Amino acid sequence: MKRQIASILDKAGLKSPAKAVAVALGLHETKEHGHEFMVKELKKRSDAGEDLSGKLLIEIGTTREELPGLGSTEILARLCRQYGMRMITVDMDEENTLRARRQMDGFGEMFTAVCSKGEDFLQGFSETVDFIYLDAFDFEHPNHSDKRKSKYEKVLGTTINNAACHKMHLDCAVEIVRLRSEQTTIVFDDVWKEGDTWKGKGETAIPYLLKNGFSVTEAGRNSATINRN
Repeated sequence: MKRQIASILDKAGLKSPAKAVAVALGLHETKEHGHEFMVKELKKRSDAGEDLSGKLLIEIGTTREELPGLGSTEILARLCRQYGMRMITVDMDEENTLRARRQMDGFGEMFTAVCSKGEDFLQGFSETVDFIYLDAFDFEHPNHSDKRKSKYEKVLGTTINNAACHKMHLDCAVEIVRLRSEQTTIVFDDVWKEGDTWKGKGETAIPYLLKNGFSVTEAGRNSATINRN
């Protein structure tokens, strides 16, 4: 019986017990994740006939915890390999970087995992960026795990707070404007609109981008896709 259950979960792509429980309860549909917007954008452009080979996707904020609906690093890496793209994932926590390298062992030169603060990495980067997924410094809410909070204190010497969150993503936005290509796509996770005001990780970054040649092309409950005008 255990083997039969394992086989069913495997075929459904639900190897993780936690993921299986979430699907059974319908919880996987309650949270929207930004990497889904990036997947949609890549597939849309490929289906439209655009050659994505050689294009560069940067992820700021490597997958940190194995939770239902997450796993953006592996999902995006596999799609990049399918399209012949390159991917760089960047995270401030060496544990996350090493995990990503192990998971994507065998992907070759198309995949690189870098341990660095995202804004520092972009400030030292000089290549044109075609796609970038921003899901790094967290904003304040009561559901952060003790492990995640302790990581911020240990690695960055700070707490999870909105001021630092907004500054980090704004610093990234400034560099993206410098590194943009003719068709740069940016996807934010954990952003939403209240009236005319953006909230979450993009509270200061998105208004800056809108003033510097970008526009929002898709906005969801918790994510947004932004493209160059």
